Amino acid sequence: MLAGCAAEKTEVQLIPAANFETEVDGKPVSLYTLKNGDLVMQVTNFGARVVSLWVPDRDGNYEDVELGYDNIRSYTDNPGERFLGAVVGPYANRIDGGRFVLDGKEYDLPKNDKGQTLHGAEHPALQAGIALVQVPDELLHLLPLGVPVRRTGVEHHRQAVAGGGIAQQ
Repeated sequence: MLAGCAAEKTEVQLIPAANFETEVDGKPVSLYTLKNGDLVMQVTNFGARVVSLWVPDRDGNYEDVELGYDNIRSYTDNPGERFLGAVVGPYANRIDGGRFVLDGKEYDLPKNDKGQTLHGAEHPALQAGIALVQVPDELLHLLPLGVPVRRTGVEHHRQAVAGGGIAQQ
């Protein structure tokens, strides 16, 4: 006699939006949920971080394949992984010694990572609250974010505009 039991399918387990509803540096922080077909993504406007991405396997079992935290405090109070999943800027990567020369002028930047400048100083653009607007369930717009970089001594103004969602193939 053969007996078997059908395993229950793993379903999407959304992070509660309340885990992200707060203010950081006086700016409101929220969590948005996007859906398209079988995909479900959650993103916060704190650095435009994707915090969860649920996809099904061939048997219809869902798995969160995104490395992310389930609450805002794990991002704001985590010195070791403060850039996890964030849009980086005003520039990406490290500037060795926190100095560079541009058009013959040397710039000395704030050092925030063992004597280097990582991703644009102490509070780069990614830490700012980025205004997100959810249109339908499958689309999210990142509104223009003016990023003044004068505090680093580099006198210019950069504007970042992006948009994205879950595309259906």
